[in-house]
Amino acid sequence: MVTLNFHDHFEFKPLLQEVDARLLGAGEMDGHEKLAEVARRIVDRQINMLTSIDGISKDGGTDGYKAKTIRINLDKSIDYTSPVNCENGHDNTTTNFNNNASICVSSPDNKVCLLLNFYSPNYKKKSIMMLTSVYPNRNTTSACTPRSAKDITALKTLQILDEATLSIFDFPLTDNAKIVSYGNEYRFAASLYRIRTARESITLKLVWFPEGYVTERERPINQAQFVKFLRS
Repeated sequence: MVTLNFHDHFEFKPLLQEVDARLLGAGEMDGHEKLAEVARRIVDRQINMLTSIDGISKDGGTDGYKAKTIRINLDKSIDYTSPVNCENGHDNTTTNFNNNASICVSSPDNKVCLLLNFYSPNYKKKSIMMLTSVYPNRNTTSACTPRSAKDITALKTLQILDEATLSIFDFPLTDNAKIVSYGNEYRFAASLYRIRTARESITLKLVWFPEGYVTERERPINQAQFVKFLRS
């Protein structure tokens, strides 16, 4: 109840992971699945909140790009295909998955692209490893093509953003990443939406935040003005 009603104010991931670990330790699979369902509800609710917000452009106007949501499907297949080669200009959101896969997705303004590598899924704990890299998009469309053939090589050695373990308790408003690169600023979040067994596909949701969005924790407060306002 606390998580559902105050999900946008507190970081509940550590608490939910502890509760989930105790449920698994006790063999309470029904409670484990119910907690996963609560997590999906929160992810959907937070994404809906973000998509209802107007973007704020660099000059302060409300004509900035809005949030963009991408559903990523890692499909199980007997015939494993090689990971996506972003150099060839892919914007795939579905790929075959055999414990390793790559996806390329573009930002809402199509100026930068993310190369997301997924591997080492843990079906019991409902988690997966994700390695994130960023590079400039040569196109004006969502087809992610680097500006030069050297961009991909460079990012693999110099511009890897982060390697993280995604769990079903990663929520957009508290578990997100900020990109400041190539003269632009972006924020995105990836959520592991559904992971059940090694025989089933894995679903993730990625959301690009509206342009100019600042999270609750990062919004600046002028303490002097705040105290003056309270005393008035």
